[in-house]
Amino acid sequence: MNVFVSIDADNAGAIVGRRSLADDVDGLRQVSNTITEGNKIWTDWALDCGGEVISAGGDESRICVPADKLHE
Repeated sequence: MNVFVSIDADNAGAIVGRRSLADDVDGLRQVSNTITEGNKIWTDWALDCGGEVISAGGDESRICVPADKLHE
């Protein structure tokens, strides 16, 4: 049996928007890198435990993992 997991970074879009409107290039880059790193944690875990990445982009990801791997 597989488990489908949806990940969404709360308020990430609002933070990106505020940094963009403020022309805060360094802050926007930092937020963007943090979002990318967060997605990578989840997608790497899914792949490492024999699951799959359905979609990953922006501040959202969808993964599928074997239910018996949830403890990892």
